[in-house]
Amino acid sequence: MDIRDYLARATKTDYMDAALFRGQRVTKTIESWQEVEMTDMDDKPAQKIIITFGDVLPPNPRKWITCKETLLCLQAMFGNETNEWVGKRVTLYPKPEKKSESGVAIRVFGSPDIERDVTFTLKLKRRKPRDVQLRKTQPPNRAPAPQRESRGEG
Repeated sequence: MDIRDYLARATKTDYMDAALFRGQRVTKTIESWQEVEMTDMDDKPAQKIIITFGDVLPPNPRKWITCKETLLCLQAMFGNETNEWVGKRVTLYPKPEKKSESGVAIRVFGSPDIERDVTFTLKLKRRKPRDVQLRKTQPPNRAPAPQRESRGEG
């Protein structure tokens, strides 16, 4: 396979991939969510929640296909009502994951919009329950707008 063909297809998607994070944490603002039917890795139909971020400029991917683990993290931080998640910022990070197509998965690190760190017990099928700590993160630094020099007349 010519890798250029793969890269051309991979960069023309609306969906985020953890490999694009380049090992860094990223904080994004939730713009909307949508429940859709997709196929899972075994080509079986599966209901998924897709979160769209509003602070991503094209051509960068804006949509995130969530898994149960990430949804439980968002629930622990922001509550049961998904409509209340809109406008909240979430800090994501890439984590090595054997089951992921790219070998890396998008996971929730925390949010600048929570009052303090949140710890909860994550319970997933066929896995041992484990405590997860979600951190209050700092909002991303925004560079101040450049000052324009005023020029006097004369």
